[in-house]
Amino acid sequence: MSRRFRFTTCLTLTCLAFAAQADGAIIRLRRTAEVDSSLIRLGDIAEVYSNSDETDAELSELMIAPAPLAGTQIHLLAREIQAKLADRGQAVGALDFEGSSVVLVSRKPELSKSPAPKIILPGPNNRPVQQKPAEPLHRSVRLASISNISPRDFSTAQSIVEEAVQDYLDQMAPGWGNPRIQAQLSTGDAPQVLKMRGRPQILSGQQLDDQHFLLTLSIPEAGAKISHLNVKVRIIRRPKVFAPSRMIARGEIIRPEDLTEIETDDAGNGVADAGLLIGMEAAQPLRTGTPVRLAHVRPPLLIRNRETVQVISECGNVRVRQFFTARQDGRRGETILLEALDGKRTIPATVTGRQQALISNADSSSPPAGSESAAGVQLTVLNQ
Repeated sequence: MSRRFRFTTCLTLTCLAFAAQADGAIIRLRRTAEVDSSLIRLGDIAEVYSNSDETDAELSELMIAPAPLAGTQIHLLAREIQAKLADRGQAVGALDFEGSSVVLVSRKPELSKSPAPKIILPGPNNRPVQQKPAEPLHRSVRLASISNISPRDFSTAQSIVEEAVQDYLDQMAPGWGNPRIQAQLSTGDAPQVLKMRGRPQILSGQQLDDQHFLLTLSIPEAGAKISHLNVKVRIIRRPKVFAPSRMIARGEIIRPEDLTEIETDDAGNGVADAGLLIGMEAAQPLRTGTPVRLAHVRPPLLIRNRETVQVISECGNVRVRQFFTARQDGRRGETILLEALDGKRTIPATVTGRQQALISNADSSSPPAGSESAAGVQLTVLNQ
């Protein structure tokens, strides 16, 4: 026997042994997961249980998908995870999947680009500069009209500072998106901004509260001279909500790939948690890019009119399973009317799943004698 053949045989037997140990492994998916690397592995999003610790480790290291960008999140459906495992040679049918049907995966934000640090915009020297009293924002234009600068020029100076702040955020804190920025200049600062040669640069900054920041700007002047200016800036982050990434027709089930995050000025104008929308049915046509509200969706139909429904009722240690015909549509938790297959009686039942319903002991009638062999009826005696 050649050395190459022996190596191939050993490798094949090793793979078969691993597959045998993986058979019957339990994959319990978590509802949420947070990763700090560029890849999502099975162990990041699920608890893995098998016959050996070695198999647990092997399964946990299987790569599922690329991780989202820092400070963002994605949704992974259970069937997508199963498909990824199948692509990597796993016998998905031999694995027992439990837990959540959707995993919300987020990535830890990078420390250097934290979206809401206590001290932001660090400068090389970080020395406090004597701060001039900042004028309230709503008085800026009125005071500008009193000084020797026109309201139009004053507004231009504010826009220059605001654009500099936005440029900085785009580079250093992209997770902030496009917030509303209001530069609170004093009337004495505006001429200095208008006379500069080039764009101002942010040297350092300090967060005063949730919205206000004290920034130190370098102002390029004529003759390569650089002066410093302290400015108080208000930064209001726009809340993010979910909107359709495509046109969704009425009655369609919303999937993770159908949603995208957008910014809005009104936090009440949409839903910020995608988990409240995924798996729901569109109650009306949903347009691309328009925020989705909870009133725009509803639970999907689990039972349709004229479908055959499995009804379960438990009385003591006896479980009765019968089949009825639905007389109306039903969603989870709704009570609908069901008709016996022989058409002789109608009962109310609560929808519990796809083509499944439950009747309470008060509503259920006692099973007739000899019903073990009756059509459409199954009796099960539960263990004491």
